[in-house]
Amino acid sequence: MMMANSVLSLSVVSAQEGVLLEDTPVQSVQAQGPEGSFGLLPKHQRMVSQVLAGSLSYKTPQGVLQQLTLPQAGFLSTDGATVLITC
Repeated sequence: MMMANSVLSLSVVSAQEGVLLEDTPVQSVQAQGPEGSFGLLPKHQRMVSQVLAGSLSYKTPQGVLQQLTLPQAGFLSTDGATVLITC
């Protein structure tokens, strides 16, 4: 069983498509930024980054890798416990 602080809460909101994910528990997130791919784990340093349209990957608490297509570029912010992507 995973401890509560070993997951992130992932939300993805699109201006075109509405809420794609809302408070989804994940182990990790992998996104594409202007300077390449980057990953986030729980307790990551606070940050804001641009994200590119295309594939977003995340791993569920059960270890299953999932993918979601971001319809357009946007922004990602994290505080180490939550990740919010708006695009």
